[in-house]
Amino acid sequence: MKIRYNNTRADLIKGQLWMLAHNNFAVTFFGILWMAIASLSFNSSAVAEATIFTKFLFALIQATIALSIGGCFSVFYVLLSVFTRKSTGLVGEHELTILDDGIEEVTEVNKTLNKWEGMKGLKESKSLCLLYVTQATAHVIPRNRELIEGDLDEFLSEVKMKLNNV
Repeated sequence: MKIRYNNTRADLIKGQLWMLAHNNFAVTFFGILWMAIASLSFNSSAVAEATIFTKFLFALIQATIALSIGGCFSVFYVLLSVFTRKSTGLVGEHELTILDDGIEEVTEVNKTLNKWEGMKGLKESKSLCLLYVTQATAHVIPRNRELIEGDLDEFLSEVKMKLNNV
């Protein structure tokens, strides 16, 4: 069974942002960072004489502003990386074929076999399917437009079955 589809830069951006937002390490790291900034702000000399409520509000605002700036830089980095790369083999037509030993991807410049044993799973959203080949790398399959060839639901069912049998 195989599917053929086109990836656009917008698909890659959506995929990168989705992976960032659902990355357990990133979420934990930013949560701990938010608490550390809030704690430091709570004990800041700027609010030393303030009420507990004011200190709490100040800490909440400071930490949220700091992480919002960090989040903007993360989004900017994703956009920059997608738009400045040559993207040969990332943007354009992709063909994924389910084989007994793994998934073969063919693009205009590449042919790769990812073995089932190394695959990290399948995540689905309304607009994307992410077939993880490592913890941080995935095949981004758009759901919001027609495939060139194949049936996405049948393909995903077979992938899930193969992943469960590993």
